[in-house]
Amino acid sequence: MKKPKVAITGARGYLGSILAREFQIAGWETTLLVREVREKGEVA
Repeated sequence: MKKPKVAITGARGYLGSILAREFQIAGWETTLLVREVREKGEVA
């Protein structure tokens, strides 16, 4: 049987990090989506 899959946006944030950990513990295949860290004043 295949593992269920989930994608979590904001995985570095408070709620996203909790969700990511819980899904991983439960055996889900997780894809974590995060923003790239930028230096102060740098524009994307």
